[in-house]
Amino acid sequence: MGERAQNKYGGLITAGEAIGKVKGKWYGFPDFLVPFLSSWRTDYWKAAGFTKEHLESWTDLFEMAPKLKAAGHPIGTAMSQTSDGEHTWRSLMWSHGAYEFSKDGAQVAIDSKETRQVLDLAKGLYGNMENSVLSWADVDNNTYLQSGKGSWIYNPISAYRTIETQNPELFKNINIENPLKGPVAQIASIQFTVYGIWNFSKNIDAAKQFLIDYSDDWEGQFKASKGYNNPFLKAHQKKPMPVLGADPKLAHLQDIANYVQPVGYPGPSSQAAYDSLNTNIITNMFTNYCTGKKSADEAIAEASKRLKDSLAKFPI
Repeated sequence: MGERAQNKYGGLITAGEAIGKVKGKWYGFPDFLVPFLSSWRTDYWKAAGFTKEHLESWTDLFEMAPKLKAAGHPIGTAMSQTSDGEHTWRSLMWSHGAYEFSKDGAQVAIDSKETRQVLDLAKGLYGNMENSVLSWADVDNNTYLQSGKGSWIYNPISAYRTIETQNPELFKNINIENPLKGPVAQIASIQFTVYGIWNFSKNIDAAKQFLIDYSDDWEGQFKASKGYNNPFLKAHQKKPMPVLGADPKLAHLQDIANYVQPVGYPGPSSQAAYDSLNTNIITNMFTNYCTGKKSADEAIAEASKRLKDSLAKFPI
């Protein structure tokens, strides 16, 4: 499947290879990625003094968060053990050069000055959010923006689409942006779907043919998802893309493939990396520090120990 997709569609983006291959061998077929993006209230931001047409960087967010809170419209993102929280804080980390693991994935790299920097930046953001973010589920940032109170969330396009359908007046003031830029990179952690076929299946050939037919029908799937299921295959990113290319508010999202990576970055998307994700090592580190439960040294030391335990269970 991987070789066929490469030959017909010009290969997969780096993030797709990272989740489909293990040590050079294909184990799964990457179907689609779900990027984390900024959804924001343009009217609230402009009233608070923001003059740009697009929300471009984490610095924009850091500078505006106190002003938005003072205006009664705080920003919001999950400071809890959720998928949204895990991807939010990884995106902040990577954009500032802070990482869980080394480039080869064999060493823990969390104890760094860059991690200390992003912990302080996150604490500043938390101080300008409502305390309810500590118990948010994945749906709560969506409902926060839908309520009309929130001024910014970090989430896939689903919140934007829900508001478009349910509240056209509010939707007029909602924009959605590419991942935020940091001093090191413009990058976001992603959710994704990847398909595999059991080697003991009695229908391996049929399953392979199904995935071939399924991947060839990508345009219909992308339209059905309203721009949610972004492609890994390079040829499917040719502009103008369906849905995104036809909407001036979304056209810039056609470049999303340039700004995404899966967990484990900058190293391999390894079992240890997913153990970290599944056991909430990153969200716990941020929450413990931002709420004052632990000092930066304590929060990082705990995360470092837990990451080393993950590597011990799942060595590279």
